[in-house]
Amino acid sequence: RERTLRAGHPLLLATEANLGQALYRSGDTKAAITMLSRAADRWAEVYGDAHPGRVVALTSLGLALQAEKR
Repeated sequence: RERTLRAGHPLLLATEANLGQALYRSGDTKAAITMLSRAADRWAEVYGDAHPGRVVALTSLGLALQAEKR
């Protein structure tokens, strides 16, 4: 998707968050934390801190961090 969509496109950001959630569910919490942090930061950069997409990414990030006992 990065090749066809502009940087910051909502579908691209949602795909990053979805990938982070999939990594978490598969048990790769370290990779999930990296991906979800990136997604949350990018949502904030492009659409602001209160955007629902960022909230979803942060919620998933919290679950992954909890699983890692951080």
